[in-house]
Parts: sequence; structure tokens; C-alpha cells
Amino acid sequence: MRRAAFLGSRMNDHRPQALPILEQSAIDLASVPRWPSPGSVEDCFSATLRKGLDGLLRWEETAYSSDDIEGVHQMRVSARRMRSALPMFRPALPNAVTEPWALEMRWVGGWLGRARDLDVLVLRGLSDAIADPGHPGHGKLAALAEHHRRVARDTVRQRIKGSRYRRFTSGFVDWVDGRRWHEEDLSPVHRRMLEGAAADFARAVLERRMHQTLRTGERCGSYEPAAMHRLRLQCKKLRYAAEFFTPFFPGIEDFVRQTVDLQELLGVMSDIMVIERLTREMLRYEDDPDLLAYSTLLTARRLKRYRAAEAGFAQSWQELLGVPRPWRHAIPILAPEEAG
Repeated sequence: MRRAAFLGSRMNDHRPQALPILEQSAIDLASVPRWPSPGSVEDCFSATLRKGLDGLLRWEETAYSSDDIEGVHQMRVSARRMRSALPMFRPALPNAVTEPWALEMRWVGGWLGRARDLDVLVLRGLSDAIADPGHPGHGKLAALAEHHRRVARDTVRQRIKGSRYRRFTSGFVDWVDGRRWHEEDLSPVHRRMLEGAAADFARAVLERRMHQTLRTGERCGSYEPAAMHRLRLQCKKLRYAAEFFTPFFPGIEDFVRQTVDLQELLGVMSDIMVIERLTREMLRYEDDPDLLAYSTLLTARRLKRYRAAEAGFAQSWQELLGVPRPWRHAIPILAPEEAG
């Protein structure tokens, strides 16, 4: 890997946009949607979105009224899962139908992500990378980070009570529960796809996402930070799809666990990159020599941790390649629009 990509200007050209989610290495059963067996693609789509929406609404009050970081974290997880589901079902519902909701989910994820990133920076990023706790810049940097964290938390509270967020949640509840995509000008192909068997659809989605993950991983030989970030995102999409479709494939738990293990390792690397970016952003207009000197010490410490994480990647990647893929049974062919 070109080390300058971490320390120098190239990092600013390929900034990871979010910290990884701190989740356990197992299937998140609470996130697995339920639908009637055998179930249609439409049943699956509706149940998947409703599950994510329920999670978003359930954690609103905690995120608004409490300093408990779990509220922001779980709202962000729910928004991410819903947004990940939209392109997954694109063969049945084209982008033109779902894009307005995807844009709103991206907006929600933006302010939740900022708050979550700063939670991790304050509660873990500074303590994990302490270079010299006696350095005069240590306390100053901690205070500066806490100030930015409070600002981000205030933004979350304002957004939750704001009119745009309320329009989004109420409108999305109505869209999902009323299955209002039928009011759109769907083609006969899309309508047939919605009525199709969810299990066949699930096999094709998982095979496609596995292929995309393998293709991305093959391009990570140099451990370029931007490439590793792209691989982490593909692993997350693959993991979400496997969890969404768990009811169809007995034995998929081992596959999900291995995907999560790799995602967590990549997440450590992404944590380091994002914490470094946040630190640079906070110091952009600061000229305190203690702050700047301490930041330099932290950068060196984070680089050391990044190199240590690199060492475990090859083994974790090989383990993912070797884990059984339970969905591999007579892969069906989906609509041409599904490519990519």
C-alpha cells in the first residue's frame, strides 16, 4: 500500500463517508424481516422496508431526548438497511420509483452519520490512539471534539422534530403500508417480477452481490485505503442481503458470520481513516501549537494501527472465499435492468 495515501493529500481525495457499525459477529435476528411463506418479491420488499422503518421510529425518542449513543446508532443502522434494500429490489421496482425515497434516506443518514462519527471519535477514537496523555494537546483536543459532538447532537434533535423528517416518515409509512408503488407507471415486466417467487429472486440477488464483492476484493491487492473502503461497502451490502433473505436458506448463518468478520476488520481500517479526517476537519481553523503537535502524534499512532489491521486481511478474505454459499441452487435469470 502507498503509505502516503493515508498520511497525505490522497486521503482527502478518497474520504470514507461513514464509520462502520459496531455490530456483533452473528445474524442480527431483530433485523430479519418476516413475510408469508412462500412469499412474493413484493411481500419481501414490503416486509424488509417496514422492518427498517419500525427500527427508525422506535429509536427516535432515545436519539432525541437522551445522551445514550445507541439511539443515533440504531436510527442510522435502520436508515442504512432501508437504503440498501432499494437497489436490491431494482429489478422489480425501477430507480425512478424509489429514488425520491433514497434521496431522503441519504439526507437522514448524513446528519445521523455525522453524530455517530463524533460519538466514536470522542468515546473511542481518542482513547484508543492516545500517544501521550500528559501532552498539553490531549485535553485540548478532547474538549474540541466534545464541542463538535454536542453541535452534531443538537442537529440530530432539530432534524427529528423538523418538518422535512416528519414528512419523510409519514409519507414513507403510507407508501410502504399502502404499497403505493402500484400507483406508478410500472411496466408489465416489473409487475410480473413483483409477483414472482421471493426465494428465486433472493438467490439471484445474493449471487450478484457475491460476485460484486469478489470483483471488488480482487482490486485490493495494494490495500489502497479507498479500495478497502469500497470493499467494506460491498461486504455490507452482501451481509444485509444475506440477513434479509435468511428465512429462505437454512445454514446461511455461517456465511453471514464470516461476512461480518471481514466487514469488522475493514471497519477498523475505516474507523482510523474517518477519525483522521474528522480530526483534520476540527483543526482546519486552529493554530494552537499544542493541538497541532498532538494531532501529529495521533496520526503516527493511527498509521501503526492501520498497518496492524492490514496484516489480518488476507486470512479473513480467504475464509470468506471458502465458506459455503447455501443459495446456490439453479440461479434464475432476472430482468436485464438488474445488471450492475
